[in-house]
Amino acid sequence: MIEFSKKEIKHISLASLVLALVFGFDDKAPTFVLVHWLSNYFYILILVLIALLVHECAHKLVAKKYNYKTEYSLWEIKRYGFARKAIAAKNIPIGILLALFFIFFSAALSNGSLLVPFAAVGTFTLIKTKVIGKTYSPVEEIKISLAGPLTNIALAIIFLPFQTFSFINAVLAVYDLLPLPSLDGSKIFFKSRIIFMFVFILALLVILILQLQLGLVELFIAFLLALIITVIAVINYLYFFHFR
Repeated sequence: MIEFSKKEIKHISLASLVLALVFGFDDKAPTFVLVHWLSNYFYILILVLIALLVHECAHKLVAKKYNYKTEYSLWEIKRYGFARKAIAAKNIPIGILLALFFIFFSAALSNGSLLVPFAAVGTFTLIKTKVIGKTYSPVEEIKISLAGPLTNIALAIIFLPFQTFSFINAVLAVYDLLPLPSLDGSKIFFKSRIIFMFVFILALLVILILQLQLGLVELFIAFLLALIITVIAVINYLYFFHFR
């Protein structure tokens, strides 16, 4: 059974409200009508909440399989500065602040439309449970970290005809995969750059396909293209750093 703590429910709720603003700020209407904007906002809020919950459930299900627990929280910084001169911070919600900054800065430049959606507002903490004789491996942590973004990519592909929901999932996957401290991407990047590269390129290609309104054939081509780019990058890496 999947359970969420009170803290997780609070943080998921806050994250959903902000992300709904990110994806629903521009309601595509020619003129601003409050009722229309609010109805669109609440519609987007439901879609975002579904995408977030499925993402976190995927983390929790895979974590449970390997005797881990995960806890969702807002993406925060607790210290800043260089290592030896780092200054403690009181859990600054950097993800929410960046999301709001991108909304209003982008809207100011484009008369109300959002040029760049910033969707990295939350992350998860991996908690190892005490099991006698259990050895924890990086491979298990990679699988747990991949579960969320891969689930969003799968939803983006499955619901390709539903452009809004598909786009939300694809964007969430890309931002979660950024190799920034605490985000899913950093947990993968520093353990397997090959896996990280393939999944990240695939997520970017899915967004491109959605923007161009292409179909399933193009998705298959995107998968092959992501695989080819990753293989070429690996061959180049091995050649320049190991065989020269």
